Amino acid sequence: MRQIARTFLLLAGVLLVQHPAISSPDPIVFENRAPGPYQVWTSYGSDFRVQNFRMHERTHITALGIGNLMPNSEGAGQTLFAAIYRIDTPHSVPEVIGDGELLATTLIQIPDEMANVSGELSLVVEPGWYAIVTGRGRHGASAQSGHGRIGDNGTTAHPDAWWSTYTLNPTTGERTWMGITLRYFIKGQTLPPAAAPSRQFRVESARPQARWTQSANPINNSVWYGTRFEVTRQSRIDRAGTWLYNGSGELFAAIIRLSGPEDLPLPTNHPNFMNSVVGLTLMPVDVPHNTYWARFEDLLLEPGHYALAFGSNRFGASGSANSMTLADNVLLPGGLIWLSSSGDWLWSTGSDRMFILEGLKPDIVVTPNPVDFGTLDVGESATQGMLVTNWNEDEDVRILQVELDAPDFALGDDLIECEDMILGSGQDCVFSVMYQPSSGGEHSAMLRISTDGEPGLVEINLTGTGAQPALEFLQETIDFDEVWTDAGGKTLSATLTNNGSGAAVDLEPNLAGSPAFSISGGNCGTSLAAGSSCQLDIQFLPSGTGPLTATLLVDEQQGTIPAQLNLSGAGREPFLQLSPENLDFGHVVVGSQRQLAVEISYQGGAVAEILEAGLGTGSSGYSIDSSSCLPGTLLEAGQACTMEVVFVPEAEGLYPGMVIIDAGEPLQASLPLGAQGVGDRLFRDRFEMR
Repeated sequence: MRQIARTFLLLAGVLLVQHPAISSPDPIVFENRAPGPYQVWTSYGSDFRVQNFRMHERTHITALGIGNLMPNSEGAGQTLFAAIYRIDTPHSVPEVIGDGELLATTLIQIPDEMANVSGELSLVVEPGWYAIVTGRGRHGASAQSGHGRIGDNGTTAHPDAWWSTYTLNPTTGERTWMGITLRYFIKGQTLPPAAAPSRQFRVESARPQARWTQSANPINNSVWYGTRFEVTRQSRIDRAGTWLYNGSGELFAAIIRLSGPEDLPLPTNHPNFMNSVVGLTLMPVDVPHNTYWARFEDLLLEPGHYALAFGSNRFGASGSANSMTLADNVLLPGGLIWLSSSGDWLWSTGSDRMFILEGLKPDIVVTPNPVDFGTLDVGESATQGMLVTNWNEDEDVRILQVELDAPDFALGDDLIECEDMILGSGQDCVFSVMYQPSSGGEHSAMLRISTDGEPGLVEINLTGTGAQPALEFLQETIDFDEVWTDAGGKTLSATLTNNGSGAAVDLEPNLAGSPAFSISGGNCGTSLAAGSSCQLDIQFLPSGTGPLTATLLVDEQQGTIPAQLNLSGAGREPFLQLSPENLDFGHVVVGSQRQLAVEISYQGGAVAEILEAGLGTGSSGYSIDSSSCLPGTLLEAGQACTMEVVFVPEAEGLYPGMVIIDAGEPLQASLPLGAQGVGDRLFRDRFEMR
């Protein structure tokens, strides 16, 4: 509960003291109108009476008064309240519903007859815009409706008063301009300007007491407005504001890096425009005349030149608002304009606007911040030196603690150079941070430096990427099909690819399974760069028959999942194929002959050399008439030679025999011979029977 009398408050940097209603001996430092004779009057009802005004100098206010106040009905001796509120712009309405930005109140006693009366208070205000609010029903005022009335004096308004007095509904906040001229006055003493806090970062295009021209230009999809500013030392931006009204939706607020003090931002269609945007946020806007703030939440800016711009139809913003133009107290004349018709920026001197940036100039500055170690192969390491500087011009700062607890990042042994050190003004120290990725992918950590300065905790975001190979074979399986055991093997190539982000080093191919598979060559070395491929030649040399399998695994130094290739094939022995499979001469008359041919073909993967081709032991009655299968004959795969075998029986009876072919193990084959010698009479009888 607010205490009305003899209460001391410190509110938002403004010293406020309230006293009973007694006269102040101090001079008048502001009056919205000069004293004048009573003409017409208005009674105090449920609405408040308000006058906006500005102060040009830091001022200690000691009294707040009402001119031509008179009693009505039984009002003499009752009290009205008088209050001062802070407002953003000349046309802003004080927030009386929740008493936001209420700075001070006092009570004014209604006199027995018309008089200029005041209530004492103690309030220090800085240059800017304020509102005097008077009325009943709050802050301990005892007057009832109609108890007090105030006379219209008809004098000219003071240039530091904004328009005329208006009424304000305390329930709805609705303003109604009054048609009469009421007088309010303030007593006090002007003070020397307050020293700006050494750690405060503030840029303003105009002083806070700047007057509105009552003109405005829209910020929308087609036109953006902004200003340029400079950062002389590392600073953290908390918020940016501008004077607007009749807004809807959201505008964006962007901070854009410039090349120099006279340079303009890059055109928005330039490929590097987005890289120049260092800060971006969205800002809701509304109808009332106010300073609308965009929150940047501790945005770090390095020394350099920048632009602040407000706009729409970009970065997710979809809204519009009127930007108020200024008549005086301009500090940065002109401003930036962006036009959608060209996408270019212009510097205009035709109108001035209110732009404000607020933040902090920290005592302790750590550079670089943030730190990106880039991409390193897993297992490799990099080191970054961290420079810690005390920018406080008056005080020493102690580094209390340095913390870094995250995998893949570590503090260097030189941390002793900084931790628990006292840095004088302008002094610095350096320690190192290391990054060694233990796995592939992105890694991050937070380096925290605690100090007894401002800020008490400095956080530096550390990032890095571990580059890790990913070995894969282009094929999952290689099938050699059937391979002749005498062919000297079959060789096929497998493609090995590194689809990862890091180089694969110390490649180690390993075969598991049948020894018939081996690596016989290729162009794969001991390393394979990311995105590269190489060939491995694999030989299949079966020594026997039947299906065989093996698995080829390729490992590398970092122990990633090895590339795997499944191998299969079958061995097949060569052979000699005889056609027909036997020679049957049938019945042959003794003393006559019959001749049959046999074809010997080589089926294999090399060249067969005939070592022996003839009749086997016990092949009586048979002879070789002619032969292309002579010893030394070479047969390539699929080639054949021919032998002509003659049978001449010397007597009746059965004649077994054998053709023998030998081309070396395992190319050995035999062909059975069969015949029967018959007498001439028997042969003739059989022939006649047929």
